[in-house]
Amino acid sequence: MDLDETTVTAVDTVDQADTALADNERFVTTQGRLLPIVDGIDVIICATGVPQIGADMAHRSITDGKHVVMLTDETDAVGRAVLE
Repeated sequence: MDLDETTVTAVDTVDQADTALADNERFVTTQGRLLPIVDGIDVIICATGVPQIGADMAHRSITDGKHVVMLTDETDAVGRAVLE
C-alpha cells in the first residue's frame, strides 16, 4: 500500500486526531503524548526503544483506559510490576 500526504493526515492536537478518525482517515503525529487521550484509539503500541518513554506512555494509556501492547522489551521487563 502506497501512502502519501493525500492518504495520511498530519495532526498536532487531539481535536485534529479526533477529526481525522471521524473522517475515517489515517493520521500521523510527532506528538505521541496526545495518543492516549484520543477517543477513537483503543490500543496503544509502544515501540520506542527507550524504557522511560515506554513506561510513561504505558502509564498514560492505562490511566486513560487504553489497552497497551508493549514492544519495548526493557520497559516490559523493568516496568511490568509497576504497570500491573
